[in-house]
Amino acid sequence: MARATGSFVLTASTDEDHQRMGRLVDEFSGRGVDGLLLAPPPGDQARLAAHLRRGMPLVLVDRPAEGIDVPAVLSDNAGGMRAAVRHLARHGHRRIAYLGDLRSTPMRQRYEGFLAGLAEHGLAPEPEAVRHDTENEAEAIAAVARLLAGPEPPTAIIAARNTLSFGAVRALRRAGAHHRVALLGFDDIDLADELDPGLTVVAQDPREIGGVAAGILLDLLADPAARATGRLLPTRLIPRGSAEIRPA
Repeated sequence: MARATGSFVLTASTDEDHQRMGRLVDEFSGRGVDGLLLAPPPGDQARLAAHLRRGMPLVLVDRPAEGIDVPAVLSDNAGGMRAAVRHLARHGHRRIAYLGDLRSTPMRQRYEGFLAGLAEHGLAPEPEAVRHDTENEAEAIAAVARLLAGPEPPTAIIAARNTLSFGAVRALRRAGAHHRVALLGFDDIDLADELDPGLTVVAQDPREIGGVAAGILLDLLADPAARATGRLLPTRLIPRGSAEIRPA
């Protein structure tokens, strides 16, 4: 989209760090960029308010703003997670474990969707099966190992982010449980269909998210007085085998 409009794009990573984000925004502003697309780190985004007051068009991607009012293009995290629970429940699962954290708004939305999905099917979360302290692959491996070693192991596991799916896949394979315990991941991963079984996921569409966000930003650049609104984009459940395993 940028190429089609003759625009040039500069990119950088915040590394999930607020200070780095602030330095990058200052640097881009100093270079005279016309507008910003930003996937902000978790937490209060009030630091960006100064740039908004100077008239810098800003559109957030993947995460809503906390502390400022700007348009954001988001995936339907809660709806996608409700669909994940619904899919597992329809395959007979009642003991569903959850791996995630509550650091960012999308992750909190996914957990809210998980709870709503359980409620839709008359289920309640089992405290020992809900892990909010799982932020990386190694922690996911350890969490799944503990779940499988418990007195009533889950028959299905939801990994709320792709890095957690990697860990869950490894842990299930090490325990020889990858054909016995269902697994459903949020976010697609490369070669998911090459695993055994293939990994069922709730997929976002990064290309659509980026395209919609860029379109909103270009509209703001064309008419700075325009009132832009954000967008909530649907997710898609892709069945590949791992979440279609039924409980024994």
